[in-house]
Amino acid sequence: MLIQTISEADLASRWAAARLRRQLVELLDGQDVELDLSAVKSISEGYADELFGVLVCSVGAELVFSRLKLIGASTPVLQSVTRAIRQRLQITGGAGAVDQALATAQRALAAATAN
Repeated sequence: MLIQTISEADLASRWAAARLRRQLVELLDGQDVELDLSAVKSISEGYADELFGVLVCSVGAELVFSRLKLIGASTPVLQSVTRAIRQRLQITGGAGAVDQALATAQRALAAATAN
């Protein structure tokens, strides 16, 4: 498992998010990744959408939720990430895609807590 750490406290740049997303796509292709968000105090809607929303839509919820683990994230950061994924899925795939993504995330969470 590879640990990727974000050391910035405030994440706002879509450009920076897109760069990290491209790196994660390559990493997730062959291994599990932990994304350490312990230092992150705030994340803009644009950053969350560009990184997490686009990631889920481009490689699929199943892959993201089974291979990517967010660690150290505060509740507000997790809420922003969740909101971005939900909004992106509603735009691109409708309610069925949101339901499927939530079911996938719940399975991944259950598996993580069982280990």
